[in-house]
Amino acid sequence: MKVLTIVCMGLMLSACVGGSGSMGENMEDSGPAFERNTEFRGPWIRVFIENEEGKELSVNSNDHAGMSNAEPSPIPNHEARRWRLSKVDETEGTSYVIAAVSWDENNPEDYLMVGWWAQFDNQQPPNLTYQNLTEHAIIDGPEFDSNIIPQLSLSTEGTAQYIGPAGGVYWYAPGATLNDRFFTLDGWEANVNMTAEFASRTLKGCIGCIGDFTTTDALIPASRGDVEVDISDYEIHLLTARYDENGQVEDGIVKVRHPDRNLVTLSNGFWTSFFSNRPDANNNPRLIGGITGSGYTEEDGSVGGFFGSFVGVSDILREARENQ
Repeated sequence: MKVLTIVCMGLMLSACVGGSGSMGENMEDSGPAFERNTEFRGPWIRVFIENEEGKELSVNSNDHAGMSNAEPSPIPNHEARRWRLSKVDETEGTSYVIAAVSWDENNPEDYLMVGWWAQFDNQQPPNLTYQNLTEHAIIDGPEFDSNIIPQLSLSTEGTAQYIGPAGGVYWYAPGATLNDRFFTLDGWEANVNMTAEFASRTLKGCIGCIGDFTTTDALIPASRGDVEVDISDYEIHLLTARYDENGQVEDGIVKVRHPDRNLVTLSNGFWTSFFSNRPDANNNPRLIGGITGSGYTEEDGSVGGFFGSFVGVSDILREARENQ
């Protein structure tokens, strides 16, 4: 499982990895190493993480499902379903998880899981506070596991295009009310498009350049004050980065842009990605999965950020899905 932890937003989200700080706190990640932390036995799922005290926390769809619904998959011959899981424990605290899974009914080893985990250590509803909140982005599946022998070698020539879904959490605090600590935090969805240049071993992409950002319910939506922001025209540019011999980008740079606003992206914005070890009909990786986080300031002093995950599907695989 790829897990990265969300930005700390001062006192509002102050117990994230890296500790508390001022509004617009630096993002930190838990490292690029791949670790399997999901189980799937279609359509049963289990997700587990290790908290800061080293204790394993776990949720599953049999015992903790609050919502489940089928949805279309971007992968041909796949079923897909989304779960909302919640668990309240007197000692572990409260766990909220959203997980979307795409899988091949004829091959349960072929699955992809993308989701979110919000953990309130040592707290139970209704007394949840953001001082004890840690949020994780999750993307997992056998085809992203570097410990599984790849089924293809990466090409050394040509290019490939990848388009697919992206989503996560955004936050925004207006400059005019920054001292009052007014803010809004909610979920976002958009499309990602990426280009792989195999000769130079580079990747680049953009979230929000094809279609607009839209707002969707986050795991734990939050706000203080009457704050509204239109996120539709933002763009998250994943600047050109080289991938290693395993097809992984560990330290890509992010630039947030908006056509009508003067934005300055913090230098610690990041993106990381990894190729699928399953080929498409052109013998290129059929998917790119990744996670990104970015913060920015605007010329009027407003601050904000985006955090989330993305999955890009190769053009030839998308065509096969459309022709099913």
